[in-house]
Amino acid sequence: MVGEHAAFDAAAFLEPWLDTDTVPYLSWSSSAEPTSAGGTRVTVTLRQLQRTPFLLAVPLRLLTSRAARDTTVWLRSSQQSWTFDLPGEWKGLEVDPDGWLLAARRPLPDPPVRLLNVHPDPAGPEGATISFRVSQSGPVAVELVDATGRRHGRWDLGTLAAREEPYPWRWRGDDGQGRPVASGIYWLSVNGGGRRSVVKVALVR
Repeated sequence: MVGEHAAFDAAAFLEPWLDTDTVPYLSWSSSAEPTSAGGTRVTVTLRQLQRTPFLLAVPLRLLTSRAARDTTVWLRSSQQSWTFDLPGEWKGLEVDPDGWLLAARRPLPDPPVRLLNVHPDPAGPEGATISFRVSQSGPVAVELVDATGRRHGRWDLGTLAAREEPYPWRWRGDDGQGRPVASGIYWLSVNGGGRRSVVKVALVR
């Protein structure tokens, strides 16, 4: 009877629950990058840590500086990712915010460094300011590369402490040695803890 009315394969949904006495064990992570329209593109990844994956409808609450968006995604395998374009600056993710899902939940730790935004974009002769969050104390550096992958500059920012408040850093449109770089498309990369977070920026002189 369930299979006649459901919009999905009810057998696939029920089978893991009938064949085991375990429950799903979920972990998740999210990453965000600014968009040219002034919003944020967010990628959410969910993982099932138990041996047998379940078919799960997982409620998500996506939080930005301008809105809270509720949505539900179908997790059909051990790991899946979804991308959302949202207004405003990314603030965070709540998985199953109302506690409806029968599952153990554990968020994955944030990446050591995460770029949040760049302003202005396109950048003028004075450059642009990036903001980034550090969740693991340690040395942090910024690199500037062009579309071919050639590195045009590097700035060692020293050891930065982990904190919730974003760090601001200003790129002055130069190569790190005081020499201005030409107009074009570049990528600013914040590196720390063995990871990097990258944002694209256009420079117009």
